[in-house]
Amino acid sequence: RSLALAQEVSDKRDNAIARLYVGSALRGANDYQHALSFMEQSLKDFQEINDIYWESVTYRWLGFLRSMHDKINLDEQADSELKLARNAGEKKNLADTLVNRAWQLFHLNRLDEAAKYAKEASLLFKQVGSGWNESCYFFAQLAWLRGEYAEAREILMEIKERSYTLGDQNTGSLINVDLAILALEEEDLYKARTYLEESLVIAREVGNQSSITFRLAVLGNISYLETNMQEFKQNYRASFLLARELGILSKRNILILVLYIAHSHKPQ
Repeated sequence: RSLALAQEVSDKRDNAIARLYVGSALRGANDYQHALSFMEQSLKDFQEINDIYWESVTYRWLGFLRSMHDKINLDEQADSELKLARNAGEKKNLADTLVNRAWQLFHLNRLDEAAKYAKEASLLFKQVGSGWNESCYFFAQLAWLRGEYAEAREILMEIKERSYTLGDQNTGSLINVDLAILALEEEDLYKARTYLEESLVIAREVGNQSSITFRLAVLGNISYLETNMQEFKQNYRASFLLARELGILSKRNILILVLYIAHSHKPQ
């Protein structure tokens, strides 16, 4: 609808912005091929009209899709993203780009470098009045990875409470999954189940099939650790049935959970 309205006024910038958001929606629907096509056309248009801010935003959003199609080197992509964002000069966009880079380094286990970018991002977020932001979640995950469970849980609980206060049920539900898995690592099955069941209720209310699928699989793992084999099989069966209708990333996440429980515990 937004793309059709933009085309009616025949403004290249408005068309490119609308096309970018259509691409983003397609990406959210796991239609990566069409999302890539829409976003790459938007990037070309922004470059032609020399709109460096929107070029920066589009280039950053494209990074994930291009990496899936082996079109880029991740380090080169990150360097280009940061260069564009710094040249554009808008603080929120630069902060988002810095957080992206922090996450890339985090997954490469380059934790000190990752923390440096996240700290710069956090300062920028605060300058634009965003005290709670993606960098907060990064620091929770960093503390978790380092075994600092109390700090990780404290940050996650604050994010969850703030999300619910703002009416953002989806983010609160996502944080509950993290809290459940954290509780699992601490072998607190009661808390793990409590957090996960709360999260599953919200996912079902929202109707997010991908979220429901993942939560059912995590609940299956909890059931397994409780030695409730019947519920374990029921939850995984339901999860697998839903996963058939989803994209490759959702199926991969379910497989990772299956492999985790098989590797960490003697199969029944």
